[in-house]
Amino acid sequence: MGAALKLLVENITRLSEIDFSEVLFETPNTALLLFGALGAVVFIRFVISLSRARRITRPGSGYFSDRRRKRRNTTVWILMLAALVPAAAALLGLIAASATPYLAYSRVEEKTYSREICYLQDGSDSMTYPADEGSRISSAELSRTVLLDFLVMRKDEKDRSCFWMFSSNPHKIEDFTTDWAAFFFKVYDARWALTAVDPDRVNAPEGRFVFLDQEGGTNIARAFDAIIPYYDAYARPDTLRKALMITTDTDVSSIPEQQLQQLRDRNILVIVIYIVPPRQATQYYEEGEWNQPTAVPQFISEVLKYGGKVYTIKKGVDAEKELRRAFEDINREIPKAAVVAETIQERVYIHGPILAAAFVLFAVSAFVGILVAIEYEYNI
Repeated sequence: MGAALKLLVENITRLSEIDFSEVLFETPNTALLLFGALGAVVFIRFVISLSRARRITRPGSGYFSDRRRKRRNTTVWILMLAALVPAAAALLGLIAASATPYLAYSRVEEKTYSREICYLQDGSDSMTYPADEGSRISSAELSRTVLLDFLVMRKDEKDRSCFWMFSSNPHKIEDFTTDWAAFFFKVYDARWALTAVDPDRVNAPEGRFVFLDQEGGTNIARAFDAIIPYYDAYARPDTLRKALMITTDTDVSSIPEQQLQQLRDRNILVIVIYIVPPRQATQYYEEGEWNQPTAVPQFISEVLKYGGKVYTIKKGVDAEKELRRAFEDINREIPKAAVVAETIQERVYIHGPILAAAFVLFAVSAFVGILVAIEYEYNI
């Protein structure tokens, strides 16, 4: 009971604050229909009452009329009006509420359209070999160091980023997030390599690689098969650009042609940073001689075929310098965040306060009507 009374008072107070000159109606035809129906009922009732009054007062009708008894004094008329006027106002309020009244407001909201970048890092065995001939820094370490520098470049761009690593299998390290600091340190703490070879042969500090059975390969097709449904489930439609940035030596075990088509269908730009590995990292022995895998150039050509971009970091040059140049170019290529001011129209419906006022008016009308009927024996 107390809660209902509080709600009633709140709605009445809210009604007093409404500027009715700004009220609009969503369904005015409904109100007009109800108003017409009410008018018809009142008119029919008036005609019936008038006809009945004439029949009763006609000479020889057989009805006795005590005019003095029916004559109503001023007090009774005032009380009758005090009952009828609130009732009429309440009915008009109900009709107005049926028109679904509302107040229209507009507000300006700044919306930031950013980019979604999925970073996919190759952690295969071949990435643990030196990036430069005569160097002790592996491709995995170098690419991770430069990637962190790239993230610093994009610190204020409000990117929505996620981080994956892959070897023979894909591994999600961090979900999509716009928290730059949390993402940066997640990438910083991630391992450089996922290998199944003898740990003593891995060119990475202890704690920077993970020794796992059935890892060490470069199954990029399997990584794409995991990332594409992840994009479908968690990507947002209000982004300027979607990009999949892959750092790899492209010593892939299969060509993901179907997956590249699916990425293009989703308007996801594939960017490959191709670190050309030293010969001993990818060569294999067959028929008495060492050979290089043929899938490397084919993978690059397929990426270009499906609208991707490739940055090649060749051996025999300053790999770190080339990597930094590639990341700087990518930073210029990816659009910056756009802040757009949007005007949003809102409707605030006010039929609640009107119905509350109608309820109060009906209550007043009923109270006065009962008072008149009891005190003066008039049925109004």
